Amino acid sequence: MPGAGGARRGIRPDPGLGTPAARTAPPVLEDAGTAVAVAAPSGPGRFLVAGVHAAAGGTERHGVEAVRLGARLVAGAVDAHTGDGVNVLTSPGLLRRELAGPRGVTLETVLALPTLPAVAMQWMAPPGASAPAVQDLSIHILPGAADARYAVGEAGLRAADGAHGDDVVEVCVHPAPRAWSAHEAEGGGLRVTAAVGSEGPVTLVLAAGPAHRVETTLTTAWTLGAHAVRAVRDADPRHVRTLALATGVPGVDQAWVWATSRVRTAVGWATPGAGVRPEDAFWTGIGALAIGDGETAAAALGLLEKCAVPEADPGLGGLVPTAALATVLAARIALAIGDVAPALRHLRRVRAGGLDTARQLSDRGGWAVWAFALDSLADALHHAADLETLSTLRSAGTAPPTLDPVGDGPARLPMLPSATAPSSAAYRLRALLGGPGGASHTSPGPGGQGIRPGLAAWSALVSSRADEGYAAWRGVLGEGLRGGPVEGGGCRGAWDPVNDVLRAGAPGAGILLATLAHGVLGLAPDAPAGRLGLAPTLPTDGDTFEVRNVRVGDVRATLEYHRDGPTHRFVLTPLEGRVPPMVVFEPAVAGSRVRAVRVDGQAAELDAVEAGGRTRVRAQLPLDGVRVLEIDCD
Repeated sequence: MPGAGGARRGIRPDPGLGTPAARTAPPVLEDAGTAVAVAAPSGPGRFLVAGVHAAAGGTERHGVEAVRLGARLVAGAVDAHTGDGVNVLTSPGLLRRELAGPRGVTLETVLALPTLPAVAMQWMAPPGASAPAVQDLSIHILPGAADARYAVGEAGLRAADGAHGDDVVEVCVHPAPRAWSAHEAEGGGLRVTAAVGSEGPVTLVLAAGPAHRVETTLTTAWTLGAHAVRAVRDADPRHVRTLALATGVPGVDQAWVWATSRVRTAVGWATPGAGVRPEDAFWTGIGALAIGDGETAAAALGLLEKCAVPEADPGLGGLVPTAALATVLAARIALAIGDVAPALRHLRRVRAGGLDTARQLSDRGGWAVWAFALDSLADALHHAADLETLSTLRSAGTAPPTLDPVGDGPARLPMLPSATAPSSAAYRLRALLGGPGGASHTSPGPGGQGIRPGLAAWSALVSSRADEGYAAWRGVLGEGLRGGPVEGGGCRGAWDPVNDVLRAGAPGAGILLATLAHGVLGLAPDAPAGRLGLAPTLPTDGDTFEVRNVRVGDVRATLEYHRDGPTHRFVLTPLEGRVPPMVVFEPAVAGSRVRAVRVDGQAAELDAVEAGGRTRVRAQLPLDGVRVLEIDCD
């Protein structure tokens, strides 16, 4: 079965690998329904379906082109030879297509299993059709592998790449094919064909990992109906335990859940240290923290810590030291979730001499980012480190890096770092992320060439241009959900360029999540202090807004907003948590004159500041029950 070049490239049969066991018929993947989906005629755009450890991507018209399981690209070019897509319904973890070909219409389902390193595909004829749904299946296994072994059994094929130790990739097909063929694929790996010719549903399941685990994975994966239901449930706003929106605008609420899913799943099938861009891991982690997902943020931090070199980030305005970004993310994990272990780990690295090296290697802009990172670390550890350590962290950033003198002639002098230039990465980070005591309202300066659209919206929001920023955010959110040309690519629910949707991290989605959390809601958690900052600045034309599962530490709460004429009503409701946090609540409402303020129905005198046609009121409320703040404003 190997092609003529098999021996030369090391593509060879190996009966010693064993083969997948034959299995009973899997369930038919009928329509499980989904609250978050886009249905449209198939086009040339791309799609992505993803679970925590699996992802499949391709084009709506021509099907799956790449499958990632765990941290590996294991397969590509899956083809059932049933025609091209004419209609498609996509959701975060499941895709359905109608394929039209010479034998009629075939229904195809692609499912990235929610929690297993497995992807399933199923083809079936529409009800009442007599033509077989599938005659032959072909798939490219281990793309690029120059040293691949394989073994064929009745129901499937097992392959192993010499570069990945004991890991194997298994392809199981039901019903059992009449015949298999395998030969060397162009560019490496195996081109596998299974002759099926079935009148009933044809199911293909791909799994990968250590050989002893793949059998367990396949046994669990074969209950496909349950996995389809789980994928749909995970994308249902009613079941999301992270920050969820209820704006009453379906496109916004559904896109939010999709972006949440994109961030949550993108790091599970990432390869640490291989093809991971620092900005991707950083913004994915920031987005995960914005919705209160500490597990995903920790995984993004792990990826970021393995990125060895700094990288130019157009959105931040220059070359950014990767280790400094990792320190910022570790600090914010402590502030949002209450887990100080990553921050303490980075403190040890700073004490071990990493800071001296950074000072020697940094330019002015890079050292300014380090100064912000050290301030963030001090904020995060203000209850976990001694005063001397905190003082050292806050003062370290004022020491200049080792720089070549700037200027010409004998009067050349070394220049101190500056974090105040609007074009600097540190200035933008400070302005966007703010501090633990409340949201920052300092303008982050001009966007600059190449800035991500989500960051431009965020910049407008924290620059007190609330309506402009919110409109821009909604535009980017909706465009990405539709598969519009966001940053040079179109993939429904990805918000990243076409060529990046199977890369590690989801920076576009992460930025959109953080933009709403920090720019619109003014979210500033401080879990070590048991404090939650909220400074919502809602769009002028909105009269209702709700966010569920606002998180600080182990506390979750809901924020509701309703406007009735001149009265703005905010309701904070605790959902769970052991110790009630203190909420520093600073809503900004449309109007320049406050006529009355009521807290839990009682008149109150609160500080109010007017700026730009809005008035910001400040209150501190222990969240020990439902708290209501009402503002009458002209």
